[in-house]
Amino acid sequence: MRWFFGILLILLGFTILGNNVGWFDFSLGEFIHKFWPLILIAIGIEQIISHSRKKYWSEDKWTDFCGEKFSRTVGDLHLRPVSIDTCGLKADQGAGDITIDLSSSVLHEGENVVHCNLGMGDLEIIVPANVPFKASCTAGIGDIHILGKRGDGFGAKLEHQDADYTNADKKIYLVAKVGLGDIRVSHP
Repeated sequence: MRWFFGILLILLGFTILGNNVGWFDFSLGEFIHKFWPLILIAIGIEQIISHSRKKYWSEDKWTDFCGEKFSRTVGDLHLRPVSIDTCGLKADQGAGDITIDLSSSVLHEGENVVHCNLGMGDLEIIVPANVPFKASCTAGIGDIHILGKRGDGFGAKLEHQDADYTNADKKIYLVAKVGLGDIRVSHP
C-alpha cells in the first residue's frame, strides 16, 4: 500500500511539473479525473489483504491490549490499554481518527513510551491527571493542544514536560506526529 501512494505522489508531481514547463498538454484536473479510481483499487486491495488481520474493536469500540503495535490504513482507532508494555506502545494510521485513553492504564516503573503517527485525521490522547508526562508533538498542517498550550500552522511543534517528570517513579513519554489534522493531549 505504501508503495502505491509513493508512486501516485511521484506521478502527481511529474504531472504538475510537466504541465508547468509545457511537457504535457493536460491539466492537473484532467489527471485526477482520469486516475482517481486507482486510489479505490488500492484501498480495495488493502482491505482484501488485511481481512485476515486481528480486529481491534470490542462491542463498545474500545480495545484492551498489552504492548502491541496497532496499525491501520483507513478508519478510526479507539484504544484503552490495560497496561503499557515495557517496550512501549505504537499506533500508526493512514487516515481517520485515533483516540488513546491512558487514564486507567497500569503503568510500569520508569518511562512508559507511547508513539503515535497519523497521516490525516485527529489524534486525541488522554493522560491520567496524577502521572507526570512529557510530550513532543508535531503537526504538518493543523493545531496542537496540550493542557491549554497551543501550537498551530504549517509545521507546528509543541513540547510539554511536567515539573515533576524527571524525578517521578512512573511517567509517560508521548511522541505524536500528524500530517494533516489536530493533536489534543488532555486529562480525563
